[in-house]
Amino acid sequence: MKVALINALEKGSKYTDNLGIGCIASFLREHKIDVDIHYVEDRPQVEQYIQTNYHQYNIYGFPMFDTNALFVFKIARIIKQMNPNAVVVAGGHLATSAPAEILEDCSDIDCVILGAGEYPMLEIVRAVENNTALSVVNSVKTREDIEEKKLAHINIEDMRRPARDNLILSFQKNNYVSRISTSRGCCGHCTFCCANEYSSRWEGRDMDDVFQEILELHEEYGVQCFTFNDGSFEDPGKLGKQRVESLSKQIVEYPDRMSFRCFLRAETFQEKDVPLIRLMRKAGFTQVIIGFEAANEQDLNFYGKIANVDDNRRALRLFTENDIDVIIGYIMLNPLSTKATLRENFVFLKEVQTYILENYTNRLQVYYNTKVYQDLKNRGLLNREFTYLTPLAYHYQDDWAREVNDFLLEYIDSKPIYRMQYDFMEFIHVFRDIYILYHEDISAYVQQLRQIKNQLGKLLSEYFEIIYVDCDLNRAKRENDRFVQAMVHQYQQARKLYLHMIKTEPFRAFFMKNS
Repeated sequence: MKVALINALEKGSKYTDNLGIGCIASFLREHKIDVDIHYVEDRPQVEQYIQTNYHQYNIYGFPMFDTNALFVFKIARIIKQMNPNAVVVAGGHLATSAPAEILEDCSDIDCVILGAGEYPMLEIVRAVENNTALSVVNSVKTREDIEEKKLAHINIEDMRRPARDNLILSFQKNNYVSRISTSRGCCGHCTFCCANEYSSRWEGRDMDDVFQEILELHEEYGVQCFTFNDGSFEDPGKLGKQRVESLSKQIVEYPDRMSFRCFLRAETFQEKDVPLIRLMRKAGFTQVIIGFEAANEQDLNFYGKIANVDDNRRALRLFTENDIDVIIGYIMLNPLSTKATLRENFVFLKEVQTYILENYTNRLQVYYNTKVYQDLKNRGLLNREFTYLTPLAYHYQDDWAREVNDFLLEYIDSKPIYRMQYDFMEFIHVFRDIYILYHEDISAYVQQLRQIKNQLGKLLSEYFEIIYVDCDLNRAKRENDRFVQAMVHQYQQARKLYLHMIKTEPFRAFFMKNS
């Protein structure tokens, strides 16, 4: 019995370390099941590639997202054409939220795992081995099901460390960061999020075990840079802060430098936490991603945010003052947006001088069967075309918000700066890692990058003030070419800085190792 777990990448996707299929692979291998992990990229001749390389498996499993679902459908069709008796399985948050819809839309997918994948995948393998109907397997949705099935759960102490086959594969595609999960669940309750779909309560690993995983990845694979995958790294409350402190102290005592980034919530950090923040910085925490999301009460309530605007300001100040970069998560527009909420959101971004274009343009993504989905469905604001694959298919309640959305689609999303901003943010991430690893050598570049970020912040606030404060879309259209050209120039300056760095030691060695 051979199983293939396949990470299907849509065009332009970045190769990353997929923890979900890694954990399932480890679990199955512990039960003596032959498992391979693969990446398949959407490219010309992909059908021939799959037929040549993936014909030998009995079971194929895919993590599914709204961004890769159609490509998964395509691969499933190719698999069934070449191997009609194979079993094709979909899993992940999207699959769990829309299992019946996926089975209806893709006849080549045989079943959908509901919840955590370890135990259901093992039962699927045993069912295929014993020629048993999949419909009797727990937490697996099939077309023959008679009754509703519950979501699968695995206690965090029973989870295995993920197999890192896909980490090695991603290294071949310029990834240099390893992901680590220290917990499951989140103590927040954001209405747009599905982080708690697999677990109704927070569960955390022992931080001694987490540190040992870091050391193994560093010493066995040479990994220096890590991202913690947790919904909010500092959960839950006082215990969470103690966990962060414990891990940070162990890292500080280790002789090699490493860099770390994680996701946090704003309301959990107060002035009294400055010693912990400084300890995190000393350990190598270089960036934190915090979902501020909005700067007005209406939006924050709609999103179910615990933090208020003052919490967001405080968190930004505490981390920035202690040399930890803050990446702001922000949702400028949603179906309930008004002139007033958009203005308040803008004023905050101008105040903090964000250099991130997406902060000014990001629209709410409505994920299937989340709380915000149910809310908007009840309000009649979802389009007829809305499906689990179209998270932006909704109406704007306010005419002005709709006009702004239409403007952004035509004058921002379709322009080269839309793609260039993501390349720039990749550079920001890499720069911060190098800042930690080679702190003594990078000072000459810090000021140059700061100037670029300041110029971007100025360009963004000046241009979007025309839209969100002056409410003058005609003027914004007239000045769009000038704005786009100025933004492109700054992104090009950042590219030149990057190209200069990769030719200069010791950064050249870092880039050569990780490219």
